Amino acid sequence: MARKKQHNKDKEEATPASTSAAAAASGSAPTEEGGEAQPTAAVVAPEEPQPAPPEPHPPVEVAYCGDPSEADPFILILSCWPNQLHIHEFASYILYDVDLDILLYMVVVVGGHGKVSLRLARLLSPSHTVVSIIRDASQSSAIQETGATPLVISLEAATVQEFTNTFQGQDVVYFSAGAGGTGGEERTKAVDYDGAVKVYDAIEAVEGQKPRLILVSGVDVRNPDIIPAHYTEADKQVSQRVRGHIATWFKWKYEGDKNLVARNTFKWTILRPGGLTDAPGTGKAAIGRTSITQTVTRDDVAQVLALLLDREDAAGLAIDLAGGDTPLEEGLDAMIRKGETDFFG
Repeated sequence: MARKKQHNKDKEEATPASTSAAAAASGSAPTEEGGEAQPTAAVVAPEEPQPAPPEPHPPVEVAYCGDPSEADPFILILSCWPNQLHIHEFASYILYDVDLDILLYMVVVVGGHGKVSLRLARLLSPSHTVVSIIRDASQSSAIQETGATPLVISLEAATVQEFTNTFQGQDVVYFSAGAGGTGGEERTKAVDYDGAVKVYDAIEAVEGQKPRLILVSGVDVRNPDIIPAHYTEADKQVSQRVRGHIATWFKWKYEGDKNLVARNTFKWTILRPGGLTDAPGTGKAAIGRTSITQTVTRDDVAQVLALLLDREDAAGLAIDLAGGDTPLEEGLDAMIRKGETDFFG
């Protein structure tokens, strides 16, 4: 939350008591309608106690987000209007206009049941509206446990228009779907390439302001004929070994990333984590052009994805992420300031 502005307007209206006091002070008394005011002895009306000035309104905390008609009295409610947020205090019928640069993002996570996606939803849901797209309704309870809202849409079977309808009015779309190397080349292509391109096309078809895309890819996804100059011999050996095991995944991930890099109708960022582990997050990593030999925790990947929510200045960058010793926010900030993409196409 960057800043708040609060506007309270108190209007004073004349009351019968104040009218009587004014008349008494002038030496006349009010009569029935049509009568004349008769002189009378001056009467000093007792001074009415003045109400104490209102206490400063406490810092606003969002207690409920939704339909105001469903709210109980004395509950602060955040009206969910993108870029125009209001706080209503129904107990006193006072409207506080709150100008918030950053408070609420409307977020969609494609591939919402993945291990990284579930971690990401837990990080974002307390402060933002998160819809997690899943392929099977049986996964809904896991999504709800994160605080996100499940939405069943098949990445393989749904149309571009269905995704466009889902993305309309959203601020950020995360794409973290993948076949996971199962199902052979046909399914890998259907999810990691065709599914990704479908999401790109759907974002392009959104009317008005288009959501940003934050895509989860993988370190070393590149043109196989280009070996990055910063690779050490150890990096080259790891690259050769891993690419030999999951060549199909690298092939279609690269084609999907290459398709995205060529687009300029919406803002996008690619996060390229290395080998993933389920170990507890360290809050540290190596970000940018670094060795690909070190694994990184899913906790830390999710944390960097969450940090990217506020980093529109990362648009157009592909960002490598591996195990390391630099605090995540510090490393991400340095990489973005440097402005050097890690995609070699």
